[in-house]
Formats: sequence, C-alpha cells, structure tokens
Amino acid sequence: MPRLLGRVRAALCVALCFAIAPLAVSRSQAQTAGLAVTLLWTATGDNGIVGQAAKYDLRYTATAVSGTDTLAWWNKAAVVNMSGHVPPPSGARDSVVIAGLVLGKKYFAVLRVADASGNWSGFSNMATIDLTKNVTGVDIAELGAPKLVIGAPYPSPTSGAAQIALTLARSGPLAAEVFDARGRLVRSLHSGAMEAGPHTLRWDGASESGQHAAAGVYWIRVAAPGIQKSVKLVVVR
Repeated sequence: MPRLLGRVRAALCVALCFAIAPLAVSRSQAQTAGLAVTLLWTATGDNGIVGQAAKYDLRYTATAVSGTDTLAWWNKAAVVNMSGHVPPPSGARDSVVIAGLVLGKKYFAVLRVADASGNWSGFSNMATIDLTKNVTGVDIAELGAPKLVIGAPYPSPTSGAAQIALTLARSGPLAAEVFDARGRLVRSLHSGAMEAGPHTLRWDGASESGQHAAAGVYWIRVAAPGIQKSVKLVVVR
C-alpha cells in the first residue's frame, strides 16, 4: 500500500457495491452486446473524512490480484474514463457505469481519489463483479443488485438544509419522509413514482407548515416495495 500523501489518507476505505443494467436482456443479447454494470460508492471527501475530493481514478480487469501486489494489478488494469466526473461532498453517494462486460466472466474494480493538490489516496477495497452465474432474462438485472441504496445525509449536523443521495434498482413507487425523534412526521420529501438510478432528495429544514425544525435528532425514512431504510440526521440551531 502507498504511503500517506498530503491530505488524502492512504488508508482510505471506499466501499463499493454494484448493480447490473440493463433491466431486461436475453442471454444471447448479453453475450453479443455485453453488460453494463453500475458501481456505487460513498464519497470520502478530500481527506478521507470531510470536504470534497478533486478527481477519481477507477480501474478494472478480469484478473484478480496476485497475492498482495495491488500496485502491479493497478498498472495493468483498464482505466475507466472519469474525466468530467466531479466527486460529490463527503458522505454523498456516487456511481459510474462500466459497459461492455462479458457474461460468464468475473471482474474486479478498485477506486482512488485525489485532492486539489494532486495528492492521491491509497487503494479502495476491491469490488467483485461476478457475471459467472447461470442467469437469463431479468435475472441478469437482479444479480447482486441492491433494491435500494441510500447514503448518509449531508451535511449532518446541519443548521438548515440537508440532502440525501439514493439509488433505486428498479422504477416504481417510493416514499421518503422526515420524522422527529418521537416518530412524528415532519416533512414528506417524495411520494410517488421514481425512475431507476441515482437520485438526490433535499430537505430545506422546515416542517410541512413551513416552520424551521427544532434542534434535535431526525430520521429520514425511505421506503420502496419490499424494502425500507432509515438514516439519522442531526439538526443544530
């Protein structure tokens, strides 16, 4: 592993998970045109904890790391074009699509980030994209794909507005609501249909009546068919 460089931490641990697109494809189509995989992760900021990084370097290959020599693996791996992809603030969810993958193979991906001074982090954990399963039709879309991924609210604590990033694996109804520590509904952020993919929901810090929410602990609850998740948000005044 590389030494600590500047403000970016070499011990950076960027947790990667993956979903698979398109949502419906036959096995023959997948073998001919290839599959597209969406890698999802949580932004770490420019020092591994807070702030906003300047750029990404994402690489992947069908070859696993030999022993502990990640650097040699990295130098031979394919580079994903991340030009123009600006990392979001720390704690927000982020994603990128890798296209042209072949059904029946297993791929491995690793991410690094850099701060504004060009200092690079160490290697993230390795995301394994397993396309060796014997699947057909829409099962391809469901292979390892989380139905709903939500990130931590940002900023938290907040004295005003906050936002939450989420990724929905399939289009469908979704409800997102803010509750206080006693379980009382404070504000509805979304209620209705939502397209598959990444989204950002924003709360202006006010209740349904337009009053500023008091200082304290709040919960943002996101619910889709068959799944419900909640994340904590702290409001300070």
